[in-house]
Amino acid sequence: MILIEKLKPEIEAKQCAEVPSQLTLGELIGMLKDARSTKGDFNLGEGTAADADALAQEFLGPDYRSSSRDDSILISKDGLRQYRSPSAKDSPYATTGVQANYQSRNVPSGEWQNNGHLNILP
Repeated sequence: MILIEKLKPEIEAKQCAEVPSQLTLGELIGMLKDARSTKGDFNLGEGTAADADALAQEFLGPDYRSSSRDDSILISKDGLRQYRSPSAKDSPYATTGVQANYQSRNVPSGEWQNNGHLNILP
């Protein structure tokens, strides 16, 4: 319930700013659940860049940091989750040509074992 209350003002603020194709609160919560629990490579669906950033805030948690190799990559405080902001992708899975990635691993260093893809709407 805390997550719902925390996301509600962001969703309402984005709706007021007339950001197109907003995800519903329920859709964001479902994507967050999938991003945190699904293993391997997986599809999270579609959303706007603003949706991707709002989801990333919740996925990473407080006190996240930028990657030392790329400022557009954000890493959770515990090093177990990573968000790669929307970028152009040449892949048959990138249905819109742009994706954001939500990655996780079991230990705070090494390869990312899980990678969720959110296709970004124009």
